[in-house]
Amino acid sequence: MENETSETQNRGVSELLGLVLLFGMVAVGIAAILLAGSVAVDSIQEEASVSSAQMGMHELDARVGDTAGGPVGIDLGSHDGVYRVVRNGSVSFTVNEQTNCSATTPLGSVQYHDRRGNRLAYEAGGIWRLDSDGDISMVSPPEIEHRDGKLSMDLTNISGKFDGGQAVMRSDETDDDIVKQLYEGGSGCYPPQNITITVESQFYEAWGRYFASTLNESTTVVDDSAGTASVRLPIDSALSANTSNDSVTSGEQFNATVELLGTELSGLSGDDAIYGPTTFRIVADGNEYTPWPDGDPNDSIATEPAEDDVNDPTEGEYQSYQFTDRDPGTAITVRATSWSCSWNYADSEDTGLDISVGGSSYDQWRCTDVDSQRISLNSSGESSNLVVLEDGEQVPDFGAAGPEQRGLDEVLGSRIDGTGTLQLAPNEFVFLYELSEENADPDDASDSDDPDYNDAVVLVTIEQSWNSTSDFSIRIEKDQIIVEEDDDENVHAVPALSRPA
Repeated sequence: MENETSETQNRGVSELLGLVLLFGMVAVGIAAILLAGSVAVDSIQEEASVSSAQMGMHELDARVGDTAGGPVGIDLGSHDGVYRVVRNGSVSFTVNEQTNCSATTPLGSVQYHDRRGNRLAYEAGGIWRLDSDGDISMVSPPEIEHRDGKLSMDLTNISGKFDGGQAVMRSDETDDDIVKQLYEGGSGCYPPQNITITVESQFYEAWGRYFASTLNESTTVVDDSAGTASVRLPIDSALSANTSNDSVTSGEQFNATVELLGTELSGLSGDDAIYGPTTFRIVADGNEYTPWPDGDPNDSIATEPAEDDVNDPTEGEYQSYQFTDRDPGTAITVRATSWSCSWNYADSEDTGLDISVGGSSYDQWRCTDVDSQRISLNSSGESSNLVVLEDGEQVPDFGAAGPEQRGLDEVLGSRIDGTGTLQLAPNEFVFLYELSEENADPDDASDSDDPDYNDAVVLVTIEQSWNSTSDFSIRIEKDQIIVEEDDDENVHAVPALSRPA
């Protein structure tokens, strides 16, 4: 009897314990389900909030173009995050990998931040995302196209300040002509052979992936220490320039800069250094211009040519003149004329300036009344006394006819290397004149006698006209947008942007 009672009691305890354990397991299961459900709901709410903000960014992008008609009202309010203008980035452009051929513009964005650490940004015309786990991605690409050696980019820069919610977005004037800045850096900037775009941004990693995957024929570099992404793109210049009949022309509307780099038509006589009178006429499309040395291009050569002598030692021998907006096919050439002088006291004078040659001092004399024309080069392409050369061509021997003269290596400087080969940009051309020996042959140029082809050296540079920028190989348009608090005044009639529900 006692054994049976004990067994019955044990069974009762076991059943009670099992029931308790069962209730415990159910409670734990319910708690786990509630916890998991809470996490899932929280995650869904988080993603819904980010997706809502993301749609708002797309709407913001769509409205940027409307600001041209006046201020546009926007509503970026959110219960789960805040919007603000952030200005801590920049975009830099460099042509031909030369620091003097560069331009930098600030890069501002409208950003959305939520309490979980998610971020969205409308930056440079693209939409970028930084998740709370640190993952950075591109939601929508910026407007950059690189095709057939041409770059086209629409850059939106945002400034201003607002605390989220109601705001006004308007366009602002900008004087930044980025393309022009790139070419104004000097020698080597034009024509462009490549361009490097560098973006400094919180989202630089996503920029780097976009550069690498989207822009063909590119070289991409991501610099974590600087927080930048760079891409180098090859550029094919739309400008074509060539020489024909001792003239330079272009197939597009163009500007031309004509520079007289130096004149070395001189000789030593006793204790004197005498300088042969030389005049120049620049011809463009059949019209003659005479800007040197007086700066007036329309006054023709003076009745007494010595008055327009560019080789006068009292004048600055460097001269420059520019043509703008010349039609395609216009021929640019430079005609040089040397003149004879009797070098007596009646038609010449001592300048009062001395020159030291080989340790000896010489008086410098200029001609005041020429006798007759000596050599005139009309640039018809028939005279070997004028040589027109371009990049990579060999120049005549760089000797000089007299010790007081500079050779071509000195006049051209870095534009010529140690082997006598020209190092020019594709749009640069050198005119070399022999003005002391008739029917000269460049192959006869020597170190100490005529011909030496240094009597005058002219550089002609062809650049695309700024009036034909639609044909430029590089097009960078910048939109300046200001976002400010909404004061309900003068707001454009376009319906206000509302955050998607």
